[in-house]
Amino acid sequence: MRKLLTILFLFVSLIGLGQVPFMIVSNNCTTCNGDEIIIGTQTWKRYNLNTDTLNDGTYIPNITDGVTWAGLSTLGRCYYNNDSLAYASIYGALYNWYAVNTGKLCPTGYHVSTDNNWYVLANYVDVTVDDPTYLGYQGINVGYMLKSCNYWNTDGNGLDEYCETNVPSGIRHWNGLTFINNGNYVLYWASDSYDTDNAYTWGFFYNYNSIYRHYNDKNVGCSVRCIKD
Repeated sequence: MRKLLTILFLFVSLIGLGQVPFMIVSNNCTTCNGDEIIIGTQTWKRYNLNTDTLNDGTYIPNITDGVTWAGLSTLGRCYYNNDSLAYASIYGALYNWYAVNTGKLCPTGYHVSTDNNWYVLANYVDVTVDDPTYLGYQGINVGYMLKSCNYWNTDGNGLDEYCETNVPSGIRHWNGLTFINNGNYVLYWASDSYDTDNAYTWGFFYNYNSIYRHYNDKNVGCSVRCIKD
């Protein structure tokens, strides 16, 4: 999986990274209110999680040092480029999977979206997403329907039909030293472990109208979405 992340990094680097301006503008094509939305039978939080405590009050350390991040086997969070001022309000925080695995990362009454939660969402929006076990890209227009209308590079903006506001947060590499692809993609943790070292992720890319399911090293810093119990 670490090799896969390296390949993704090299691929996107070759095509170039655009500059994402920091400004507060509407990131929905339609008028959206509140901090949660109902899609089918599910109720989702509308924004990427940005909390510094678990729901029992336990502090989640903000790890800026790369070597420390790479060696974690306990919960941790960070912000893209270690710059919360520029990135937190739009993109939220990035968490390792150990924070997800506490079962207490989301507010009481919510939980980190599971692998199946993501599949149910994607299938509701786009019925061509029809294999919950498939690793890779699926769907004809689910990405376009769910991506936010702003912040995506190279004409990658979506329609945000359901006001879910999926912004391209980028990730922190498992090695802790590199932040990559803000503006190009977002990867969300699922709460399900794939194996000892990896857990499932779902995501959107600027150059695809599909949704992407795979797995990543548990030390990658990914975004988190909460869904109602």
